[in-house]
Amino acid sequence: MMSGTSIQKLPEAMKGTVVTTSLLLALTICGRAGAQEGYAMRCNGATDYLEADAYSDAINDFTMEAWIHPAAPHEVDRNPGDLLAGMHGQRYAIYPTHGTAAWGAGHAGAGFSAGTNGISVYEHAEDYMPAVLTWEGSINGWAHVAVVYRNRTPMLYINGTLVKTGAPSTQAYIHPSGGNSRERRWMMGGIGGGPYGYFQGAIDNVRIWRVARTAEEIGAGMNSEPAASAALMLNYDMNRTGEGRGLEVSNAANGRFTGITVGTAVTPVFEPVTRTHRQTGPAPGIAGDVHRPDASQSGETGDRVSGIDASAAGTATLGQCRPNPCRDGADIDFEIPTEGHVRLSLFDAAGREIATLVDEERGSGRHTVHVDGTQISSNGTYLYRLVWKGAVITRTMTVAR
Repeated sequence: MMSGTSIQKLPEAMKGTVVTTSLLLALTICGRAGAQEGYAMRCNGATDYLEADAYSDAINDFTMEAWIHPAAPHEVDRNPGDLLAGMHGQRYAIYPTHGTAAWGAGHAGAGFSAGTNGISVYEHAEDYMPAVLTWEGSINGWAHVAVVYRNRTPMLYINGTLVKTGAPSTQAYIHPSGGNSRERRWMMGGIGGGPYGYFQGAIDNVRIWRVARTAEEIGAGMNSEPAASAALMLNYDMNRTGEGRGLEVSNAANGRFTGITVGTAVTPVFEPVTRTHRQTGPAPGIAGDVHRPDASQSGETGDRVSGIDASAAGTATLGQCRPNPCRDGADIDFEIPTEGHVRLSLFDAAGREIATLVDEERGSGRHTVHVDGTQISSNGTYLYRLVWKGAVITRTMTVAR
C-alpha cells in the first residue's frame, strides 16, 4: 500500500523489449530514461479509480488503450468455460461495464485486468464475466496496452505489437467501458477498477476510440497527443497534479471537466512520471519463438501464441471454403510460405470451437482440408480460423441444406 501524503517519483521507465522462455513471454523494460511525461494516476489496488463522465456508445468495433505500470500480479483465468471467472482475483485497469444493466439483454461491456504477470480481457453481463483473452508475461515497467475489438473479436497489442487474438464473443453486442458510475450506482467502477478488482500501480494516457485501430495507428500514436477526432471518445492524460479523493480530472479531447477520482481520503495519488518515447512508425517485433498452441493453458480455444514473427501476418493465406454456401461438406485451402505449426479450427456462430481440423507441423506450400457434414450438421454461419507463426486469419462458412 502506498502513502498518499506525498508525491513520489516513479521509477524511470524505459524502452520495452520482450523475451520468450518456453510458454512464458517475458516483457522487460530496459534502456535509458526518457523525457518528462507529466503525471500518472497511481492506484492503491483497493479503492482507487476514476469515474468517467462519458458513456461508451461504440458497438463491436472499438479500441481501449493505456500506458500501465503494474505493481502486483493478477489471477490468470485460463478456462474460457468459467463464466464468472472475472469476479475474483483481478486488477482491472479498465473495469468492464455490466452490459445487461447498461444496454439490455445481449449486450456486454469489455475491459481488461493487468498485473506484473500479464494481461486478461474480460466481458461483463448478467451471470457472465469470463476471460475472453489472456496473455501471460512479466511486465516489469511501463508498457502500452491496447485492446482492440474488430467485429466482436478481441485482439491484444503490447507496445504496438499484436500478441494475442481471441475467439469472437458469444454476446451479440460488445461495448468499451469507461465508467459513469455516478449516474448508475450499480456499476461503481471505471478506470482503475471496480468491485471485482482494483488495479495496483500507475495508469496514464487512457484513450477509448469508437473504431478498431490498426497496429500502425496504435504504434504511431501511443507516444503522442492525438489530434481532435470524432472517433476519440475518452482521452485522459492524468495531468492534473494533487492527490486525494475527489480530484477533478480533465479530458484532453475537449478540455472540460469529465471525471472525478474515487478512493480513500488521501488516494489516488498523481505522480510525476518519465517514460522513453519510442520512435513513431511500425511497432517493433517481439523476440522469441512461436510455440505450439496448448489448449490446456490457453484462455481461448487453444491458440496460445507465445511470440510473434512480424512478417507472418502478411504471408500466410486462408482461402474461402469451396463451395460456399455448402451443403454436405466443404474444402478449405490455406498456404504458408515456410514450414511451421498450423492450427485450423472450426467455430459455431457463438464462437465456440466445435472441431480442430489441423493441429500439427506442416510444410511450406498449399494445403487442402475437408470439412465433412458431421462437423457442420446445422444450417447457419460458421467460422474457421488459421493460426500460424503469429498470423491469425478468420473466414466464414455458410451451411444451407
